[in-house]
Formats: sequence, structure tokens, C-alpha cells
Amino acid sequence: MNDPNGMVYYDGEYHLFYQHNLEGIQWRHMSWGHAVSTDLVHWTHLPLAIPETDSKMTFSGSAVVEWQNSSGFAASDKPPLVAIYTAHYPNQRKQNQYIAYSNDRGRTWTPYGNNPVIDIGMADFRNPKVFWYALEEKWVMVTALSLERKLHFYASINLKDWEFLSSFGPSGNADGIWKCPDLFELKVENEPGVSRWGIQVDQGSEAIAGSSGGQYPVGHFDWTTFTPRPFGYLLAGVRQGLLRSGILVGYTGRRRAENLAGLDEQLVVRERPSNASMERCAEYPAILNPAAH
Repeated sequence: MNDPNGMVYYDGEYHLFYQHNLEGIQWRHMSWGHAVSTDLVHWTHLPLAIPETDSKMTFSGSAVVEWQNSSGFAASDKPPLVAIYTAHYPNQRKQNQYIAYSNDRGRTWTPYGNNPVIDIGMADFRNPKVFWYALEEKWVMVTALSLERKLHFYASINLKDWEFLSSFGPSGNADGIWKCPDLFELKVENEPGVSRWGIQVDQGSEAIAGSSGGQYPVGHFDWTTFTPRPFGYLLAGVRQGLLRSGILVGYTGRRRAENLAGLDEQLVVRERPSNASMERCAEYPAILNPAAH
């Protein structure tokens, strides 16, 4: 099991979905496992939510509570849960985006009859994250073109029909495989009404610290295009710290500071705090100071 995703809270329960191979302990036969909790500590496993079929595996994605019933999936006055996930065709080298819905608090799931909802004919196109934009009453999706090190943004009014908005990348650390992206808004501390948008994208290999990791560009999202702010990157998987323009960036002893010069020509290595551990990235809090940009 791996890749917890689709976390939502509904009707007194936290829902957690995850990648699960029901037939063994190695990576294969991917389906969506499912567990629920009332306190985030004690969990009850439920039957598979979205199982593998003869032709395709169920890869990671996200889930939403469809309060608006924009999809029309509701069978009563209660909102359905909708899962948005990647269908992986191992025999065709193809991936596209599917949806499924539940009207019984996630106990059973029905795939949408007109899946896939997005298909661009690519082999590595996965991990949709979807959220609701109330101001324009539409859904927004970010998904990864993994081997191209790009993200695609889409919009929909009903979770079924999607319009391409823009792409982002390659950017920052463009090595490895990009996957499991997220897009979120953050309020700026001590500046009422001011916010920034962040992207989180995992890297399945060749992360800045070696092996797996992630990066977090910070910038603006105008509901069509994401524009990173100068030097607005936080790279995960750190042991030592580099501080630049209010963003803390880390690297391991395997990667020298010069390896990061391509990200910021004005990179300055600062002395680490005297009380900071060389081994624990928790000792290096990441601070965004937009006023310094």
C-alpha cells in the first residue's frame, strides 16, 4: 500500500484512499483501498473502493464531496462523493482520467458511464487533484505529465466535461518523474487579504536530495495560469539549508551547492543557526517573506 489520496471529511467520517495491491506485497494490481475514521487515529478498513479491472489499474487521484451536485450524480438530497483518478493501461502504455461516484457514504462506487473524462493519448499523464472554485462555480484540476516534467490545469462545471487551461513546467528541479501534484492557496502571515498560491509536486526519482522527494513553487494563480514568483521554490528532502529570498532550500551532502546554481544565479549560502541540527530538516523552518521579493 502507498500513496494516500482522496482525503475528504463527510458526515462525521474522515475518508482515506490509498494505492493497494490486494494480491500481494509488491507493486502491481493497483486498486483504491479505503479506510474511514472519526478521529484520524483509529481507522476501519472498508472493501476496495475502485478495484483494478482486466485492462486497467486504478492509480492515485483525489476525491470531493459534491455539495453542489454539479455532476448530477446525487440519488437523493444528500451530496455524492466523487473520486477522480487515473486509469493505467499496462498493456497499452496509456493513462487517462476517470471519475466514479458514491451515494452511500463511500461504501460502494459506480464508475461514470462515459469515462474517460480526459484523454490526451499519453502514456504518463496522471494523478489528478481537483477542488471547487466557488467564485466562478467551477472545478479546477491539476495533473502531471510525468516524463515531460509538466503540469496541466483544467476546469469543469460538472466534473464530466473538462476544458484545458494552461500548462506549467518544466521548472525548478526538472529531473526525475513528476507526479501527485497539488495546488493550494496560502494566506500571508501578518498581511490581511494577501495570499500566495503554492504547487506541490512529487518526484519519483532524482529529487534534489537524491531518490524520491518533492518541490513547492510559490506564486500566483489567476484560475487559468500559474506564475511562480522569483526564487519561489522550496525543495523537500533536506539535511543542510540554503536560504534565499525568504525561501529555505535544502540539499544533502551528496549534492553540492553548485548543483543548485541553475535555480538561482544569485544563490547565497548562509551559515546555519548555531542550534540547528545538520541531520533534521525540522530544524530549518521554511519561511516565505513576500515583501522581500
